[in-house]
Amino acid sequence: MAMSANETADAIGAGHGEARGRPPPRTLRVVHVMNYMGRSGGMEKGVATLVRRASPDIEHVVITIAGARDVETILPTGTRHINMAKPEGHSMRFIWRLAGILRELSPCVVHTRNWPGLDGIVAARLAGIRAVLHSEHGWGVADAQGTNRRRILIRRFLSRWTRAFLCVSKDIERWLTKIVRVRCPVVQIYNGVEIAPFEGDRTSADLKAELGLPSDA
Repeated sequence: MAMSANETADAIGAGHGEARGRPPPRTLRVVHVMNYMGRSGGMEKGVATLVRRASPDIEHVVITIAGARDVETILPTGTRHINMAKPEGHSMRFIWRLAGILRELSPCVVHTRNWPGLDGIVAARLAGIRAVLHSEHGWGVADAQGTNRRRILIRRFLSRWTRAFLCVSKDIERWLTKIVRVRCPVVQIYNGVEIAPFEGDRTSADLKAELGLPSDA
């Protein structure tokens, strides 16, 4: 079932703080669970941009599962980052450890990303957190076409514990709804590039002249 971004925000807000029966805090705390944070990678830059452009009323905490590099140059000053340094392989012990961290942070929303981030859905459930979003940005080398049956079934099962699955393309939206058949709303939001740093002071006429193009091109 496709769902608009506004409807998703309303659904999340409806469950704000419900796990502990407390009133919503003044500051909205969002915890991002992702495999790696570094200067390379579109997803990583997208998260950094989201944190940088967010309202000052939102506190962002970034949890990296496998590692991170140059985080201080990517995330805004004061952004809390927790590196789990998880070894290779599956570990219930790791999930319990992550659940303990989430319980301590007591976030309003947990936002997990891609296959490695699915551990965050289980951990959030164990921590009593119900406002969970999961994003799919692509399939990765290990499952380049998204056809691994085991991964499909795991995603389908864990989707019951999320408010919505987010994705960045129509292809992934179709995959989530037709192949994975997730049990929650799917919201497709186009990924993009922040163009402001590349605009400079030159006009389109300047660029055309520099490239030797006619002014009416």
